[in-house]
Amino acid sequence: MAKSITTEEKNLQRAKGSIWRKKDEALCREIMENQRFMSQAGELSQAETMEMLALLLNSCRNSLVRVKNSSKPSYYGKPHQFTHRHEMISEIIHITEFLNDWMTQYTKYKQNRRMDNRPSLGRINHDLGYSLDNLGVQAYSSNAAQRAGERFSKQCIALVVNKADDTGMLFESPSSTNAIARINEVMELDITRSMLKGNLDNGLTRMDKDYSVFLVSRDRLLEAPKVVDVGVTMHNIIDDASVRLVALPGISEVGCSKVRLQVDDIGIIYADFVEEVEVENEKYKELKIIEMKEAIKS
Repeated sequence: MAKSITTEEKNLQRAKGSIWRKKDEALCREIMENQRFMSQAGELSQAETMEMLALLLNSCRNSLVRVKNSSKPSYYGKPHQFTHRHEMISEIIHITEFLNDWMTQYTKYKQNRRMDNRPSLGRINHDLGYSLDNLGVQAYSSNAAQRAGERFSKQCIALVVNKADDTGMLFESPSSTNAIARINEVMELDITRSMLKGNLDNGLTRMDKDYSVFLVSRDRLLEAPKVVDVGVTMHNIIDDASVRLVALPGISEVGCSKVRLQVDDIGIIYADFVEEVEVENEKYKELKIIEMKEAIKS
């Protein structure tokens, strides 16, 4: 008759995963022989302590894989202080504050086994790579959310028009989240990301009875000009303090609801009013430029 597996053993197997190696096991057992380490582990059982170490070691492994994976743009190419997971965990366990935080998060996790409470290795400054002074402990859900935020974070250009006035305002921001926050602050609006339709590559839009918002990735405007119809007649366009370099149109006596937006290689944002007769030609040129660039890439 096969021996039944205890819950602790199942949890430990799950933490180790299918890529667990004998050398991983040996290193973790060696760490557990360290009296100083075990004194920090407190009331954890041997199996729980091993599980906690397995989660940490696999998190170290994942950090090394991410910086080499081109499909993970928020990590790819980031510098990493270590070349092997064993070297990394051997250094980390000597950082008292980090180890205490990891144990605290693990204790929360083991109480209900909720995936979103599982300890995860994160970066304090997400613009930097993995180094001892930039490592932090996060719950899995927080780390996953931040990874998603980084993945969809793109530099943005926004054009906002308040219908009570005839002036559009240009904004420049490192992400859509920051752009929305800045727009709300300056224009005294209360918009959220869920209120905008579309995507950053083609444009996020919202036309309300009081205002019109257009938000697009900066990279999209680098590829080719884009003609935007904000649905509001404007006579003037000004720039917010967030904009670094800009070339704005003169005041239009007739007024126009369509604007051609573009960013050049230097980083200058160009905004020009587009008369009705120009719109179809501009759209045709825009498509041709994109097609040519795609052909060159392929």
